[in-house]
Amino acid sequence: MSDSVKHPPQVRYLTVVRTARITPSIARVTLVGDDLTGFNAPGFDDHVKIYLPDSHGEISAPALVGGSLKHTGKKTSATRDYTVRAFRDAVGDRPAELDIDFVLHGHGREGEGASDGAGGGGDAAGPASEWAADAGLGDPLVITGPKRSELAPTWAKSAVIIADETGFPAAARLIVDLGDVPIVCLFAASTECVDAYFAEVPGRERLDLRVVKYPEAADEHEAALRNLSIDAETFVFAAGEKHLLAPLRRYLKKQLELPKQQLSMHGYWKRSSKHHT
Repeated sequence: MSDSVKHPPQVRYLTVVRTARITPSIARVTLVGDDLTGFNAPGFDDHVKIYLPDSHGEISAPALVGGSLKHTGKKTSATRDYTVRAFRDAVGDRPAELDIDFVLHGHGREGEGASDGAGGGGDAAGPASEWAADAGLGDPLVITGPKRSELAPTWAKSAVIIADETGFPAAARLIVDLGDVPIVCLFAASTECVDAYFAEVPGRERLDLRVVKYPEAADEHEAALRNLSIDAETFVFAAGEKHLLAPLRRYLKKQLELPKQQLSMHGYWKRSSKHHT
């Protein structure tokens, strides 16, 4: 676990300004709004909670009361946690912008980067991926968070990143934040998806990219991980489906006995479930 920073709670009412298909199965939704004033997400694994419109386009979100989030109505909108892919402060006439990447149900394997989650989980279409697939200019969305930012370690001399598509936003941010550190990436996704998603990420030339596919991903990742040299100056980040991470967690924590500061693992979703955390 690396250093972290806490943030005060805030409710932000935003609208969609544009969307883009980054890969056949990952859509990027860019949000704007005056409520982005003061937004801060310096951590590579920062995530926000999104509050989704109901069938009538209405959103029931908490209110900020006495410095805490309070649910004032009987009904709260469906929520999911998603990784912040990027945030850009306002410059001149251009407003502040927040990018969130969604793994789409029914467009390749669904998962993000952090409950339908950095992407989403399970086999049936979830509300967040359905919303993202149909999102258009002016559509509303409410977010809260991040609560806490996990910062990239400054002490690392090497790194290992393990992720499926839902972990791609955090992985991309960590690659940039680590600077010139050599990184081995073990990705559970298609080669085409990895190439398309990480084409825009600076520093790709220093990456050792290794791609495996489901359902073999867990066994292949564990075998690949066991063949890596992990020492006291290696930082390991893993994010994705919980069953994929389970044997890797056992190896890293029980066999290698890595201390907390060297390891950051996040089970974003669970196979055969409609949500991930």
